[in-house]
Amino acid sequence: MELLEKSLRIDPKQPLISFNLGRAYQAQEKFKEAAHAFHQTRKLKPEFTDAYFNEAYALFCLEQFDEALVLFHHVASLSPNSAHAINALGISLYHSGKYEEALRQLKTALNLNITSPEIHNNIGLALHKLNCFEDAIEHYSKAIALNPMYADAISNRGLTFQSMRKVNDALKDFNNAISINPSHADAQWNKSLLEIMIGNFKEGWLRYEWRWQSFSKKWSRHYDKPLWLGKESLQGKSILIYPEQGYGDFIQFYRYIDKLLLLGSKVILETPEPLIALIAESSNMVEIIESGKKLPNFDFQCPIMSLPLAFKTNLENLPCETPYIRTSPQKLKLWVDKLGVKSKKRIGVAWSGSKEHKNDHNRSIALIELSALLEMPFEFHSLQKEIRDSDQDFFDRSSIINHQNDIKDFSDTAALIETMDLVISVDTSIAHLAGSLNKSLLLLLPFNADYRWMHYRLDSPWYPSATLLRQSEFGKWNEVIEDLKKLCLDS
Repeated sequence: MELLEKSLRIDPKQPLISFNLGRAYQAQEKFKEAAHAFHQTRKLKPEFTDAYFNEAYALFCLEQFDEALVLFHHVASLSPNSAHAINALGISLYHSGKYEEALRQLKTALNLNITSPEIHNNIGLALHKLNCFEDAIEHYSKAIALNPMYADAISNRGLTFQSMRKVNDALKDFNNAISINPSHADAQWNKSLLEIMIGNFKEGWLRYEWRWQSFSKKWSRHYDKPLWLGKESLQGKSILIYPEQGYGDFIQFYRYIDKLLLLGSKVILETPEPLIALIAESSNMVEIIESGKKLPNFDFQCPIMSLPLAFKTNLENLPCETPYIRTSPQKLKLWVDKLGVKSKKRIGVAWSGSKEHKNDHNRSIALIELSALLEMPFEFHSLQKEIRDSDQDFFDRSSIINHQNDIKDFSDTAALIETMDLVISVDTSIAHLAGSLNKSLLLLLPFNADYRWMHYRLDSPWYPSATLLRQSEFGKWNEVIEDLKKLCLDS
């Protein structure tokens, strides 16, 4: 790399040298520098197809998927008979969330190379996202038949089996992938979620630490202070607890902060800005630092979702006391005054979460699907800070009372929830907030529900006030909504 850089300083107009420099950067996973080198190459030699492909790949590794997609499209147009180029375009479309278009391109690539296990695997990925699980299984199985040691495809098939609630098949695939490659982070991570879901907490939370090499790479941090996982004494010591994943995850595992305080530690809690007021109302014993701000000195550190492991959590000792989140008396009074005298049962509703969630297309509900519920003689209040464009027209015509302009952060939402008789929510942060407040909660879950709601349970060990309503058939909310209506009348 140093020799190539020196060569370019002498004469920067050498496309082959800048290309090789890009490859050297890429080998060291310096993808930003690699993308720049490949970009310089194609400026010097526009017909250099490999430079386009490699720049696209570097951008892809930087998760700049839109920019990568433009270049992969160009490479595919230059090489219409290259299964390699079209497969790369397909997987780039997949990571851009364009699953149907990705599937079309991947099938084109497969026609050019029917014996490619990688293309079969990628088709399986796209089909999974389109909820075509049986077809996905077929393509994963073909990939595995072509390459029995293909741990990626075996793990991916396990994940699809898990989405179909075929637990034994999923577990078998995860174990097979791990036996082929014990360091297969995705298989280890997927197995951890399955183990927690079926109640095997000891193994599940231990294996959950594989997330740092898989799903949670983007949240990974590196401190010069030791990671605390329950072994060292915290008496008289300070510990930094920092957030990861979503707001709901933070709310769920905030319950462990009191347990840390009981160990005699000083807790420094890094908190996302929308949660700061809520957490400040809930505890005056912790030092709250807004995410992104300078941190004080500390002795130990631990990500918030490693606390179940640190406290050796199982179904018998799980900290399920609620409420463990408190609301502002001042904000509660403001909502009480605003809503006025109650004449009907008040029900708070949240029907969609973040679009960025990997299973959002299954967990969120189009508001119009709740129309039968909204016709019932209750007073419905929106707990949503954001209304999707696809829901806006029906929302405007519905009887739901809109509070968007009065919800600035989670402390506002929490106080509004306290005025409700009941909360109805899909699997989003609102559900965790309602549960943490010990508010009566009817939680609507898709067929392939998140691991934390466990397997087939209709209650939650995490939130005693929650009743879980699950789809019995994939993608069908009708039965759930009928059950929901009955429970609204009974509660």
